[in-house]
Amino acid sequence: MSELHVGLFFFEFAARLFDLFIVFYISTRNISKKNDNFYFLLSIVIAIGLVATILSNAIGQYDIVATLMPAIGLYFTIKAFYDIRSFNLLISFGLATLMIIIIANVSVVFYSYIIDVNANVLMLPGYHRVIYKIISKLLVILPAYLIGKFLSYSEIRVSYFSIVTVIVVFINVLLTFLSINLYLDAELQNSSEFFYAIVALLIITISSILVVNLAFKVIQQERKELQWNSMKKEYENQLKHMDEINRVLKVMSANRHDYIGHLETLGALLKNKDFTASELYANQLLTEEQHIGTKIRTDNKLIRAILNYKERTINTLDIRFEHYVNIPEELPIADIDLTIIVTNALNNAIEACERIPSDRYIELYMNYELNKLKIKITNAFDGGLKIIDNQIETSKQSDILHGRGLENIKTTVEKYNGYYKVSSNNNLFILEVLI
Repeated sequence: MSELHVGLFFFEFAARLFDLFIVFYISTRNISKKNDNFYFLLSIVIAIGLVATILSNAIGQYDIVATLMPAIGLYFTIKAFYDIRSFNLLISFGLATLMIIIIANVSVVFYSYIIDVNANVLMLPGYHRVIYKIISKLLVILPAYLIGKFLSYSEIRVSYFSIVTVIVVFINVLLTFLSINLYLDAELQNSSEFFYAIVALLIITISSILVVNLAFKVIQQERKELQWNSMKKEYENQLKHMDEINRVLKVMSANRHDYIGHLETLGALLKNKDFTASELYANQLLTEEQHIGTKIRTDNKLIRAILNYKERTINTLDIRFEHYVNIPEELPIADIDLTIIVTNALNNAIEACERIPSDRYIELYMNYELNKLKIKITNAFDGGLKIIDNQIETSKQSDILHGRGLENIKTTVEKYNGYYKVSSNNNLFILEVLI
């Protein structure tokens, strides 16, 4: 057990809190939280830092127990407070440990070499140790930032680059422990142990550059795959919406054909002066119209066809549908984009209503004024939804239910530099678009 020095204890405690600050502020900045209780998290972080400092002073900084105990506490804390895959977290732990060891040891060797002091001096209380600690802690920020990028990946694929990176990381760990032992055992700087330590640290530095390079290649490869998958998905969505437009056009064509047929029949009856039969035929058409449902009237043919087509599904599912549509015949928006927004929004609303047993409700508001089209859709849903910063945070099932198509709507709106907002109030989901 090492001698307890109060000043050194609090200095080490502050250094560990800085490490934890980097973990919980920089590395996890892009990860969604499960628990937003800041003060509870802060108290756990302080407790972990305190335990780590006590263990380091009691049984030694490089003891396996002194390393594992805080690491285990850190692992379960991150898992409890952040939505992150275990595989990503474990790999990140390995990378973080490697980076901290490399930076600490490189800082020890080069600082002691430049100042011309023995490395053991940096392990003792004094201003040399303070300066060394500050330098090594500041150098950890960049690796922490890169690890944060890694942590935010939803899926990590095994590739050639990732395998090579793991091998290089393993070699780095071995060389790091070898070099630090050789260096600390060296009594004179011109000894062979010191020479081997310097060579090992140079190899570590070079291989670390290789690790970073390979990591960036992994990121680039993943980015290319994501871009390809995004393009493929966009192509499939375009086909889907083109199919939707084709169905709508068929409905429009069928309605037009029926309309012409009804006019021809009525014209023939009136031409033959069969007023009784023409009156009965007209009343029959009105009765069928009321039986089918109230047709949505608007000057825009595309929107009229889409809404009338969707209204059939809505009526079949016993969904109360209220609507206000006031838009001109021509809009400064491409038909394909208008179809993407309206059909995705209505499909989401219909699917959400299907999941609830009663009180199914959809309200549609569309109005064009001051050269802007406002669309607002409100629908009932099961309430299993959390919205943070205009992003939906849900479970897998709810994500499938509510998130489908919303990203396409957002992308389309952004193409017109428009406004997009999603919100919820009690059991009502609200989508607002202004383009």
